Amino acid sequence: IVAVVVSDVNDNPPHIYGLPDSLSIEDSTPVGSELLKNVVLRDDDTGNNSVLTFQLIYPDNRDLLLYVENKQAIESKSLFKNLLGSYKFSFIVTDNGLPALSTTVNFTLKIIKTNQFAPVFNSTTDYIFNVSETNVIGSAIGKVSAWDADDSNEKITYTIKTSTNFEYAPFTVNASNGLLTNLVAMVATSDHTCYKFEITASDDGVPPTGQLSSSLNVWVNVLDLNDHQPVFTQSSYTVKIAEDVAFNTTLLVAQTSDLDFGINAEIKNFYFNIITPCNLTSSNDLFKLEPDLANKRVSLLNAAQLDRESIESYVIELKAVDSGVPALESTANVTIIVTDVNDCIPHFMDTTANITVPRRTPVNFVLFTFRAQDCDLNR
Repeated sequence: IVAVVVSDVNDNPPHIYGLPDSLSIEDSTPVGSELLKNVVLRDDDTGNNSVLTFQLIYPDNRDLLLYVENKQAIESKSLFKNLLGSYKFSFIVTDNGLPALSTTVNFTLKIIKTNQFAPVFNSTTDYIFNVSETNVIGSAIGKVSAWDADDSNEKITYTIKTSTNFEYAPFTVNASNGLLTNLVAMVATSDHTCYKFEITASDDGVPPTGQLSSSLNVWVNVLDLNDHQPVFTQSSYTVKIAEDVAFNTTLLVAQTSDLDFGINAEIKNFYFNIITPCNLTSSNDLFKLEPDLANKRVSLLNAAQLDRESIESYVIELKAVDSGVPALESTANVTIIVTDVNDCIPHFMDTTANITVPRRTPVNFVLFTFRAQDCDLNR
């Protein structure tokens, strides 16, 4: 039996795990505070070759940090008061091999002022932004801003926190400058379409205090844009009316609607114009309107006696105008057919006739033909 024993050669340098490039800490950090956890030293060799020694090389011989091997942690070794600034350290780990191998990792310690104050928004009340309807995603809605009493130049990060009346707030905020933009089209769905959410401003604080933050409500009111014209329920109407109908008889009630909201959906007024016959000098002599603006409807009435024998039909253009700015309008045509009433007396075309009858005229001989007329229809 031959036994082969492979002896280790020191061919693996030690490793340092869990040490960042930089570490920020407040100047009020107490002595003995654990600044970094899980800083692991390891060597893949065995035996004496894996035995490690370490040292922290301090800047300006400042004995600020301590590596505690059994905790695998870096702790504060002295007070940092009045030491604001950045300090570069070198962490050197050396194994016990022959020849010895070592690894050096450099990192920076940043000592900053203790974070005492949370950011404060420049608005003492909720932010309220009024925006018009828009289909453009990414439109600027408004801007929030905050400041920090610890340092006027301290970086402040903005985030949207919650939405109370939607599953999510359809907005995004620029983390650096607080500019709010929309993620979806802004469309008014009622007279008062409103989004409410919270905006949070966080400072750049570090342990042990950590980040401080404050929040404020944001209200975004979507203002209706007058982008819908009022419309009649029909584009054209036909009305038949007897020519002897009484004055001020309601010939038609036309209803309108408007898909906008608020004042944009209100009807400002109704107008009419007689299209045919085109030779009428005044429309108001024959017809008139009685608007019901509250209910967005209008009644068409006759203002004079109609005479079929003079004019058999009319085509009237109705117009509805809303109260938006600029105002929008729409039209509908009304055809009025005047039906006949037996109001004409028939009359002879010849009021007198002289008839000469010869002698011996046979019986049933036509001596003269009387002609009569009636201006009524089919009379």
